[in-house]
Amino acid sequence: MNETILVTGATGHTGGQVVRQLHERGGVTVKALSRDPGRVTFPEGVRAVKGDLSDPGSLDEALEGVDKIFLVWPTMFTEHSRNAVIPKLAAQARRIVYLSAAGAETHADPDNASHNRIERLIREHAKEWTFLRSGGHMSNDLATPVPADGVVRGPFLSWARSQIHPKDLAAVGVHALLTDDLLNTATPVLTGEELMTGAERIRIVGELVGRPVTKVEEVPPEQAREWFLQWVPPQDVDAVLETMKEIAARPEPVVPAIREILGRPATSYREWILDHLPAFVEPTAEGVGLAFASLANKGETDAITRYLLAAGQVSGPVEGPYLQAGGDRFAVRFTADSTIGVYTVRDGRIVSEERFS
Repeated sequence: MNETILVTGATGHTGGQVVRQLHERGGVTVKALSRDPGRVTFPEGVRAVKGDLSDPGSLDEALEGVDKIFLVWPTMFTEHSRNAVIPKLAAQARRIVYLSAAGAETHADPDNASHNRIERLIREHAKEWTFLRSGGHMSNDLATPVPADGVVRGPFLSWARSQIHPKDLAAVGVHALLTDDLLNTATPVLTGEELMTGAERIRIVGELVGRPVTKVEEVPPEQAREWFLQWVPPQDVDAVLETMKEIAARPEPVVPAIREILGRPATSYREWILDHLPAFVEPTAEGVGLAFASLANKGETDAITRYLLAAGQVSGPVEGPYLQAGGDRFAVRFTADSTIGVYTVRDGRIVSEERFS
């Protein structure tokens, strides 16, 4: 029987991967929840449906015919609606696979406490459930390129973490949705297989994009409060900071759950960087040129092809693909003298060229 699976958080890193992986496997109908379906694009055959987890009444149409749900909950930002929404989801769908957190049962800070409350509600109301208790997500490192001066500043850069790739989390989620192997259980902590500090991770970024890190400066958490306010409600930021200081004092565990569940190693941090290369390349001709030369010298031809290479000689009105920033785009090609040409393209025409070796 063809089942219908609703994915919430479908435009995010893990939820988006769940949508893609379910679609690629086939055999199910995939619904992708969005507050504004007209502004997002999903693979052909995926049904974009409108709904908002903060508004129980907005979910009626999206839930029609749904058998299973992959649930990404916006934790602290949607506390007010959980008691109405979770029973509503469970009344329609027989199975809920919930993206939870490693500290849901062991930490009392607002974020983990929110995950714990959601878990309790799902246990109470859902017929079938699985909790994916993940450690740190690699996607939290997005858009942190190495500065031009090579000096990296930030909080908790000495914290050793075993972060996980969103596609690995999604693969476990798809496994939990389509098989009974993880039924009515909370998974072991889902982590990667590498223990690395923030400083070590940013050095890998620098190595790949040709911007070596020359110095690491760890900012005290108290001075980084504004940074935390980007993803934590103001009333909760102090409690989250205290928990962060506590757990950052010890390394995260490396848990082999991905290998045991999926039968393969967890994806490396280096591969994740290559999967998200444009977020780490400075969007200038120099940044693109340095990254292209660095990747070429390391034999990373797949990453070059996917993200930075414009095929053939480039002249006149220029077609993509390119890395883009504002109104400028950057086309890359090999030149006859074995250097790398980087064209800045504006309004469809080349306006300058720089060369790198």
